[in-house]
Amino acid sequence: MVRNNRYQGAFYFNTSNAAVGQVHTWSAEMNDYFNLANVNNKLAAENAFLRKKLLEKQHLSDLSIGPNASLELIKQFNFKVAKVVSATVNKEKNYLTINKGTADGIKPGMGVIAPDGIVGKVKYCSEHFSTITSILHTNMLVSAKIGRNDVVGSVKWDGYSPDYALLAFIPRHSHVKKGDKVVTSGFNNIYPEGVMIGAVNKFSLQPDESTYHIEIRLSTDFRKLKYVYVVENILKPELDSLNVRSGVEIFNDQPSDNKK
Repeated sequence: MVRNNRYQGAFYFNTSNAAVGQVHTWSAEMNDYFNLANVNNKLAAENAFLRKKLLEKQHLSDLSIGPNASLELIKQFNFKVAKVVSATVNKEKNYLTINKGTADGIKPGMGVIAPDGIVGKVKYCSEHFSTITSILHTNMLVSAKIGRNDVVGSVKWDGYSPDYALLAFIPRHSHVKKGDKVVTSGFNNIYPEGVMIGAVNKFSLQPDESTYHIEIRLSTDFRKLKYVYVVENILKPELDSLNVRSGVEIFNDQPSDNKK
């Protein structure tokens, strides 16, 4: 019937083609779904590369000594991509675990950031995994500054909402506005200068106090973290050694779980 009747033949082949096309569509969608992990890994690696290039460009534009500036200074930071395999946000002291460890060049003390902002700092490493002290840790301090006027303070989580933290030690003579961006200061040799931490949500200043009470909204959504970048400061050992020999106190934002 199909071979000898034009209408039935056309109907059959159109129906058959539609069915085969639908099967191919389902197959392609299934392949795309299972290939998402590879795509995400490639995108994260590309983002790390682009972040490094952007940082180098910013250093070049900031250095007044021009294009002959030390390449060691310009290429000071490397970024290693890692996937978050577990994380907490509802405890007083929160941590993340990533799928990279000493075999990948990760070491305790390295900073960790995400596409939207700061995440924390490497605390422990095994061969293939690392534990990250989250910025959502009540003993964690991060050296920060208000981006608009470069006034330096410290960001500390108060243990309540994972969306907010406190910016401390901003003197009363500083001009603070709602929406001011709060970024890393670069003073601790852990994070590059200018990485987003959050934005001023609200603030107050009492007549008898010398510093502001400032609440910031964190730029990183810790509930949705999938990929992070571990920051390697190639010059950090040299800088730390110099500071120790000079008697300079190094800003330490690595918390101790024994502190209250």
